Amino acid sequence: MVPLGLEWLSLVPPSYEWRDGTMIILPRLIELPPVGSTIILLAGSVLNIFSCHFTVAASVQQQLRSRTEALAQAHVLTEVMPEALRAVAPRPLERELAVSGRDSLSGVNASRPSSY
Repeated sequence: MVPLGLEWLSLVPPSYEWRDGTMIILPRLIELPPVGSTIILLAGSVLNIFSCHFTVAASVQQQLRSRTEALAQAHVLTEVMPEALRAVAPRPLERELAVSGRDSLSGVNASRPSSY
């Protein structure tokens, strides 16, 4: 607010100018050559796109890693499950997810008996 107030009081030169509905940035400390500024703005835009891509890719990798660990743990638990419980246990998770195409385990959990 202080720089804006100083500009309104005309104590410092303005940093923005409006012409025909367009805001124009007026540099005070440095010269902004058109070619260099365009290159920097283009590079910043491209880097912004790539950073979003890599962030989403890392998130998907983490989700796949978590699902793989959950399926591995479910497989180990079914291997150590007593025979009496295997008869009433739901279908293996891999088959349930592959057949349904769902992204969640809600269908698997809904099919479990209430005694679990």
